[in-house]
Amino acid sequence: MRVPETGSYVSRVLDAGAAGVLVPRIETAADAADVVARARYAPDGYRGLGPGRGGWKGGPIPEHLVASNAGVLVAIQIETRRGLDNADAILAVPGIDAVVIGPADLAASLGVAMGSDEHAAASDRIVEAALANDVAPGAFCMSVADAERLTARGARLLIVGGDGLFLAKASAEAWSAAESLKTSAGAVR
Repeated sequence: MRVPETGSYVSRVLDAGAAGVLVPRIETAADAADVVARARYAPDGYRGLGPGRGGWKGGPIPEHLVASNAGVLVAIQIETRRGLDNADAILAVPGIDAVVIGPADLAASLGVAMGSDEHAAASDRIVEAALANDVAPGAFCMSVADAERLTARGARLLIVGGDGLFLAKASAEAWSAAESLKTSAGAVR
């Protein structure tokens, strides 16, 4: 589940039963380490354990902690210039499983157009840092072409399109179809 920011949101969604968490706007290794600590129980982190939380059904606590820590997906987003500048250190933090590039925010932060050579180079740099640190690289892709380019570079976690884009496209197609029903006099048949 994608949370709005780091902090208590991380453990809240996991306590509610999410299998993993995606945290946006990670800019430093300390930010990444905080996410990992909030997502995992002691001794790997400081997520709290309470009755009925995080899938614990009252069985042996040590086994639950080990299984939960091993099974939770911890994914972060790098989508700012500061995050890009710190990508190597961020992705070297133990416990980060995946990184997702936020292309629109990254482009805005860099002051370049999405899809520009500078934007592509920044995305490639994040993918390379992820691969160097055995972290699954990924991105939000606005098109299949974006997904193809990033897959060729090594990305494996791709989110292609989005509900807003799909809704806008379907609405435009429906409007176009309705417009085609007009007669030459402008009335609908």
